[in-house]
Amino acid sequence: MNNYISTWIRAFLLESKVDGSLLLKEFIEHVCVMVFYPIICFFSFAALFAKLLLQIVMARGMMHSYSNYDSVIITGGSSGLGAALARNICMDWKAGFEKATNKEESTSKVITLVGRDDERLKKVRDDINSEVIGAFASKIKIETRKCDITNQKEISQIITERNYDLVISNAATDSIQLREEIKDEEDVIYQLFKENVMGMLHVMLSSIKQARKLNTTESPTLTTPPKKLLVISSVVAYHGKSGGSYGCTKTAIFELIRYLNFAMSSACFLKDMQGKYCSRLNQMKIQVAFPSGIYDTKMGSNIENLEKLPGSKTAMECARLIKNGLDMDYDFIDINHPLMFVAFKILNALPMSVEQFVTSIVQKGVVYL
Repeated sequence: MNNYISTWIRAFLLESKVDGSLLLKEFIEHVCVMVFYPIICFFSFAALFAKLLLQIVMARGMMHSYSNYDSVIITGGSSGLGAALARNICMDWKAGFEKATNKEESTSKVITLVGRDDERLKKVRDDINSEVIGAFASKIKIETRKCDITNQKEISQIITERNYDLVISNAATDSIQLREEIKDEEDVIYQLFKENVMGMLHVMLSSIKQARKLNTTESPTLTTPPKKLLVISSVVAYHGKSGGSYGCTKTAIFELIRYLNFAMSSACFLKDMQGKYCSRLNQMKIQVAFPSGIYDTKMGSNIENLEKLPGSKTAMECARLIKNGLDMDYDFIDINHPLMFVAFKILNALPMSVEQFVTSIVQKGVVYL
């Protein structure tokens, strides 16, 4: 009887051209989700509560300030979030100098803004000098460097010409902006990955290589705290295809950073990877920020009614929240509305067939946040 039924099922699947193996896999996936997710969630809640208690206890000890960084470089610093971060850093530096005695805060600060438009870079520099720095111009210096981050040799030279305490990789573009210049959709995707993935890789790997060379057991220049790299990502990095080709570029970088952080940690079981980047000497710390809904930037202005979405904010508000995340030394700085964060996380937890259906609906209403 059982043989008859199984034979009939196989014949039915073959005749109807149904992929039975895929259906079986998806069925097993659904069963695993229903059985194991509640157990995992229980331990996750316990870990989350422990993490909350630890952050409350350690908050004061973990606090840092931009005043601890004597040198900062920002790519994409000619407008938008990059310019807002530069202004926020200089405001913090100025506040440090104002509160300092003659013996304190004597070290001068330098911030380098990198971008493709030299005139806009200089305008950002002049605005910050006149509106923020003022009398502290001798203590806080703003430099500008014209550069395309897709030029590996040029951006690597700029990133490593000084041992910057904080490197902020912010430069990026989106499909809407590129379509104004590029006609073919295939070329738009190519340029997106060239700028958002390869360009950011040039910044990241140059910083990591410099940190590894400068901070070794034989070198007396080991920095404390470690050199920091902040990568500006996006909320769609959690679920790339919801943001189209732009979202896929952000997911690619996010997953690479997760791997690099893991490979540089003592928990890495890939022994051949340990020490190939930065060793356990805390030579480099990589942090990622996930903004969304910044409506007063060129990228945000392309999205209609963006300011009405939950969690939308100005570039300066976003810069302040990113600063708070840096102060608390978070690896991942999420500054999105809780509903937005949870929505993308749930998409990743869904079985594949359900996720594809939900994503198709999401893409109709939410694009390039």
